[in-house]
Amino acid sequence: MSEPNSSVGRELYFIMLALVLAFGILQTTGTVFNTEKPVVSVVSCSMYPEYDRGDVLFVNGVNFDSINEGDVIVYDVPLQSSVNINQENYRLGKDAIDTPAGSSKVLGVDENDAILSIDGERLEVREGGSYTINSD
Repeated sequence: MSEPNSSVGRELYFIMLALVLAFGILQTTGTVFNTEKPVVSVVSCSMYPEYDRGDVLFVNGVNFDSINEGDVIVYDVPLQSSVNINQENYRLGKDAIDTPAGSSKVLGVDENDAILSIDGERLEVREGGSYTINSD
């Protein structure tokens, strides 16, 4: 009768061991390659024809000064922006928050621009710009 319990216990042991090893290897690899994300996948066609969508890349963190023309680089753009509505500053992210203008979230960010969704309406904003929303 103790046979089924030992079988379940063994399976749980190996599942836990696999999880610990997976996360441990990822952390160790990140430390060795000097990056928080040592393994990434290509999520769009932006790197075509060098890499296809779905390809898995190993990333080696380097100083900005050591990047040369022609190097393949991977960078992480945080999906965050702040917006001032009625003299109140709101920090927007991937998840929608309620603001006086409506339910708002960030769809994308680059150096000076952000693409926001406000009540499902897409709005491209430039830093320092002034915008009118739902002027009914």
